[in-house]
Amino acid sequence: AVSFFLSSCFHGHIDVDVPCDLPGFPALSLRISPRGLSPASYKEVDAKRWDAAQQYLAQHRLEENLVSALREVIRVRPDDPHEFLSGGVLKSG
Repeated sequence: AVSFFLSSCFHGHIDVDVPCDLPGFPALSLRISPRGLSPASYKEVDAKRWDAAQQYLAQHRLEENLVSALREVIRVRPDDPHEFLSGGVLKSG
């Protein structure tokens, strides 16, 4: 059995080679494409998702807080920047 997951933001196609034990056919090549929305509809869905993400980031001031924490990491240059950064983000929340 062959299985795979297509993300909800997947808009193109995927080529899949499926092993086969039929004489003369070592594999079956398939091209799989999602159906449903037109390319224009995908753009509309993507735009709505992007707008919702931007609104969420602004509402919680996440970009501002992350930039501030990164600036502090660069200024202090701690031995463990990941720990320092996580502490800075937690303090700003």
